[in-house]
Amino acid sequence: MEEQLKAHQLNHLDGTRFCLVCMNVLNEATQDVKLTPIHGVAKVLPDCLVVVEPSGSQHVIPESAIPSILASDGTELLEDADYYVIVKIGVL
Repeated sequence: MEEQLKAHQLNHLDGTRFCLVCMNVLNEATQDVKLTPIHGVAKVLPDCLVVVEPSGSQHVIPESAIPSILASDGTELLEDADYYVIVKIGVL
């Protein structure tokens, strides 16, 4: 795992309200996208960062998205999250 993902560098996120925003590209030509927020609590594990939903479902934040984590700007989509990240979901 890269240096940037060392758990001690992510500790400030542990236990914070977090929003993982999944961005599905519907049409690249028109740049039409669908944003799906997943709200939960950030949990720092030794080898990754996950968002734990109230239901208990866990979603791993991709390693490539870690540098893109930002403090919430208070937009409606993010609700009461302290931090968020947008992750592009590829088409299979």
